[in-house]
Amino acid sequence: MRWSWWLGAMVAGIGASACDGGFDVENGRPRVSWVALESLAGERAALTLWVQDAEGDPVDVTASWQRGSESGAVALAAGSPPLIGLPTQLGLGTVNGQPHRVVWDLGGVPAGAVTLTIRVDDRPHAGDDGDAYRVEGVDPRQGGGPLAATRVL
Repeated sequence: MRWSWWLGAMVAGIGASACDGGFDVENGRPRVSWVALESLAGERAALTLWVQDAEGDPVDVTASWQRGSESGAVALAAGSPPLIGLPTQLGLGTVNGQPHRVVWDLGGVPAGAVTLTIRVDDRPHAGDDGDAYRVEGVDPRQGGGPLAATRVL
């Protein structure tokens, strides 16, 4: 009789502690929701990215372009803000995220529409480069957007 009472108390205690302990939320991966381009003088374009992170962590971004067989990194013009450690706190609770504007140096980018690939990472794990997002058919010399960024699977 004594043993069954003790076992019943243990089972009840385990159930209560599982419910009272709450739950642990894993790190949410950051995302890019929108991309817009604005043509600027002197072979430059303003590139605006709307970045969102569920925890409001700073996010690092890398961007590249491709047109046919040509490709390269998005080179930032002198004086442009960097794409490292972008704050996301102001985008918490919004549908679009927080906008960040940089200036893209278009030297070496062929005329016409390109495909942009944008990789976002809040560095939760070593060796993980974050998720990639793609925007196709945008001409940085003409501008356009905002265009929805699509996650690359």
